[in-house]
Parts: sequence; C-alpha cells; structure tokens
Amino acid sequence: QRIPLLLEEIDKPVVAKIHGAAVGAGLDMALMCDVRIAGESASMSESYFNAGIVPGDGGAYFLPRLVGRDKARTLKGKEAADLGLVTHCVPDEELDTFVENYMKKILEAPQQAMRLTKRAVLQGEQSTLRASLDLISSFMGIVTELDDYRQRTSALVAKMQRKAQ
Repeated sequence: QRIPLLLEEIDKPVVAKIHGAAVGAGLDMALMCDVRIAGESASMSESYFNAGIVPGDGGAYFLPRLVGRDKARTLKGKEAADLGLVTHCVPDEELDTFVENYMKKILEAPQQAMRLTKRAVLQGEQSTLRASLDLISSFMGIVTELDDYRQRTSALVAKMQRKAQ
C-alpha cells in the first residue's frame, strides 16, 4: 500500500497509458495516476469480487471519487472516458503517439508552477476554501519570482499586442 501514497506525493503529473485489460490491481495502478489515457479497446474492471477478495491497492478509494459508487463494472475505453474514469480515449493505433505528445506538453510546461498546482489541487480536496486560498496565495508568491513567470507573461503580453495591431 506504499505505492498509492508515494504516487500522491509525486509533485509532477503521473500519466497512465491503458491498452488491453486493466483489471484489479492493474486498474488500481491506473486510478492512482493523475491522468489516464486509454485506447478504445481497453477494458477496465475491478474484479476483486470474482477472486473473493477486496480492492487492497486503493481501488475502493479512487474509483468512487472518479466515477461514483454505482459505476463499478467492466468498462471499455469510450464509456470509461464518458464516465470520467479516463481522461482521454483515443483510437488504439493512435495511443502511443497521443501519449508521447501529451507527455511533451507536460515537459514543456512551467515545471514549478505545475508541481505547485498539483499540490494545491490535492490539498484543496481535503481542506476548506480559506485554507486552499491561503495555500494558493503562498504558491503565487513563489511562482511570480521565477523566470518562467516573467518569460511567459512577457510572451503573452507581446502576443496580445500583436493581435491588437
């Protein structure tokens, strides 16, 4: 049970690529991730009942938070996306390319702002609005001192000025 706790502590987004069957602990591993990208033919199921056991790897925690208590059944890619179990569902033959491009965007993003945003979202799920806003205020003080902020803000201003002309 250390894995779900460790994944929650990773400040960078954790992405699961789902192709084929994600069943039991395999699905639990995907549920622990921040983003799940599935091929259309992917099949996802918490099948612990069939083995006479309970979901010991976080499935009972993550699954209801993603799709609700009453949706725990075998789902295919598109249906899983429609229910919010997966973030993106793409044709099987495009899965590798899609995930690669998705990861490139993550790697090109301002890393410190991304880490702090992930931390704020996780903390916000367990705190009050006031505590969440206080945390964000602290994080804003950090990121506005970084080069990423200055460079990206300047680029946005320049882009808006070009559009205005």
